[in-house]
Amino acid sequence: MLPNAASTPTSAGVTVPPEVWAQPSVSPSNDSHDEEEALEATLALSPRPINSIPPIDTIITSPACKNNINTSSPTGWITKLNEYNYSTGKPLDPPPCAQFLTMDDLLHFCHMWAKEHGYVVFKVHSNANKNVYIRCDCLGKYCGTIMNPSRRKAATSKIMCPFEVKGSIPTSKKITNKTWTLEIRHGKHNHEASSKPSSHTSHKKLLPEQYKEIRKLLQLNLKPAQILLQLQTLDNETYATNKTVSNALQKIRRKDLDGWSPIEALVCVLKETNWSYDVKVKDDGVVQNLFFAHPGSIHLTWINHHVALLDSTYKTNRYQLPLLLVIGQSASNWLFSIAFCFLACEDSDSYIWVINNLKKHIWRLQRIPKVFITDCNNALHGSLAEVFPCSQANLYPWKEFMSLWGQVTCAKTAEI
Repeated sequence: MLPNAASTPTSAGVTVPPEVWAQPSVSPSNDSHDEEEALEATLALSPRPINSIPPIDTIITSPACKNNINTSSPTGWITKLNEYNYSTGKPLDPPPCAQFLTMDDLLHFCHMWAKEHGYVVFKVHSNANKNVYIRCDCLGKYCGTIMNPSRRKAATSKIMCPFEVKGSIPTSKKITNKTWTLEIRHGKHNHEASSKPSSHTSHKKLLPEQYKEIRKLLQLNLKPAQILLQLQTLDNETYATNKTVSNALQKIRRKDLDGWSPIEALVCVLKETNWSYDVKVKDDGVVQNLFFAHPGSIHLTWINHHVALLDSTYKTNRYQLPLLLVIGQSASNWLFSIAFCFLACEDSDSYIWVINNLKKHIWRLQRIPKVFITDCNNALHGSLAEVFPCSQANLYPWKEFMSLWGQVTCAKTAEI
């Protein structure tokens, strides 16, 4: 059977219906092209925030930012400073270019980066809400002219280091979400990297919470080495030393004095507490003598009033003022402190003033010691004889007593 004009066209033995041939031929790319045009029109009409912050928590540092000296193109955003890995890179490498939400974050990031790479940075100067310049601590030149009086070997760290980075923020009012951008102005140093962070004083500074901890430990009368051990237990990344803790203790004590001298602060404490005290002052207001005794010691003295020892020591204060110690002996042969007195000079007038205070505040009638043990001080002997004429001034001279006691403690046998 021969095919006619109305017959269905065939192709390779497959019969194609006539209605299929009647349909118009449409390019498959037209639909996708129309969809792309519609999507572009939708995006063009949707508003976009200006300089919006992308949700990126880490930074990918490019080699160009690390090695190029003058670059201002940031590589990303840094928001989680505590989680950032500062140990990447080589010693003395500049910090990577990045963007930060605040200037404090930028400064903290540069400080932490420098600590891990063997140098120290500090803020040279800044313009409010505009820029900040950060330099190496070896910046500048030593200008001192006074020679070192101790003549020990010393060197200056000011060697004109050219390292400099800059942080800036846009000043245009059209930008709503402003951020700080870190750029490298000069990334090279002219010195070697330090071996450890504790080589720099800046890295050994104490944090505010560490100062609070030191103040608490100061109330326990701990030594600086013990306080430092406690700080290292709480924070194993601290670089503080014994000297750092000692300086912090001096700063705390100076703050507690509130502008007073130590002797003025001591008199104020004695006034506010229940201590018995007396002060002898010159005409110009300078303290001459200071006597004080604890009420518990006074009560114990009334019970054990048979023997008293009076002696002065000179190594208790930086001014080398004599400190007269009055010591008693209990029934169980234990020694206890009765009273203390700072003396400007060891003369008869000063000792008479002290003995009269002992008689006034501590020893009353029929409670006066029968024996006073002293050293070879004629002024003290005369004062005791004048105020307490019925007591024995010396059982043994103090130096002879200590010499005999040394023989007892160093004896190899029971006989002496």
